[in-house]
Amino acid sequence: MKFRILTLLIITSSCTDQSNLLDTNDLIGQWQLSEVLADPGDGSGTFQPVDSDKTIAFRLDNTYESNGAICKTDAMTGKNIGTYDPEKQIINSPGCSPDAFRDIGYDLKDGHLFIYYPCIEPCAQKFVKISDSSIDLKD
Repeated sequence: MKFRILTLLIITSSCTDQSNLLDTNDLIGQWQLSEVLADPGDGSGTFQPVDSDKTIAFRLDNTYESNGAICKTDAMTGKNIGTYDPEKQIINSPGCSPDAFRDIGYDLKDGHLFIYYPCIEPCAQKFVKISDSSIDLKD
């Protein structure tokens, strides 16, 4: 009986580790901004499509490069380099001020990348994956 429980625990924990690895691998590649969420303060905000060339490329070495400022909620472009922590699901953008915008949360859902900002009202950006390669960044 003890052997069965121990075996079950080992299998369960190895499955958990595998799923975290899969999520990290899903993040690797190049993503393009497709929608922006900005709430007017009454909870009625929804994601709205944007026409933007803003992209972010995640690499296996836990670094990213973006042609747009990650710490800003706009769709403007401008080079940005930093790191990310796949366990905490945080993007660190060292050039951002105030400090609250240096560690920004992200999530992968339904094949999309969501980046969440520390706004008073809900605000986020939604990205679509355009390449599994993180080498060629769109300028």
